[in-house]
Amino acid sequence: MNIQVPDFCETFPTFYSRIDSLVNCCDYKEIYHEQNFKLMYKCQVEFMREFEQEFIKFKKERNYLKKQYFGCFCGHSISVFYFVKNHKDLKSLPLQIQNVLLWAALFHDISKRNYPTFPNIRKDFIHPFTSAATTLNILLRYVNSNSEIIEKTKILSEFINKSYYIVYDNVLDENIEFPINNNIPEILKQLEEIFLKDSDIYLVVKLILLHQALPMIDIFPPTMSLSNDEIRNYFDFNLVKIMKILMESDSLAYNIGDENFSNKLLAHFQMGYKNVIEILNHANNT
Repeated sequence: MNIQVPDFCETFPTFYSRIDSLVNCCDYKEIYHEQNFKLMYKCQVEFMREFEQEFIKFKKERNYLKKQYFGCFCGHSISVFYFVKNHKDLKSLPLQIQNVLLWAALFHDISKRNYPTFPNIRKDFIHPFTSAATTLNILLRYVNSNSEIIEKTKILSEFINKSYYIVYDNVLDENIEFPINNNIPEILKQLEEIFLKDSDIYLVVKLILLHQALPMIDIFPPTMSLSNDEIRNYFDFNLVKIMKILMESDSLAYNIGDENFSNKLLAHFQMGYKNVIEILNHANNT
């Protein structure tokens, strides 16, 4: 079934209209740059009160994030959304794709677990998968779907999560090799069977699932290592262009207010983007 997600701006109008004023606030930039989490929490809580009711449909996930990130969304996710919304290439895309990117930006880390959950390695390597599963369930609350789709989505979400949870006393062992790529083909196959390949939900979930998969920038290497053949199987030129916007925004969000670093980061991305395009071109030349 070709199910399209609703217009982001109409679904979260206050959040969409106010996000620029928050991130452009000098105090917020200074707080974020200094990683002062207590002040960041205070700033976010005051900001999020304005549109608490807009996010009522994922109350459970919101409460989870309050526990994990001190607020309704972690500062990073708010910042990633800001950078996607204001990305220079966003307006050149079709409106449908712009809308997809806004949904993916806000929810790309929705189930990411962080320190102190993983005190040894301080990074949740499987969060693209768990976040994809959570986002899939959240999106169903915003669209018209039938009982069959709901049941199939539940099965797919459980499949994604069971495939990637390898947890010992809530701490991931950094010496364990995760079978992190093995089930991607089956996940995408089931996703396409439920929603069709050109549906908004398929694209949002795929962007989140693979948002740390491309070797786009050497200073932030992907947590998921794909072979060139896998890259060609999962990506086409249009998807790489869209993913570049999300990945650039994801990286820029770690350095708000540092213009020199941002310029250096974007230069790295441009080179990485060319390398990924070369990988895709190789398939067309063979």
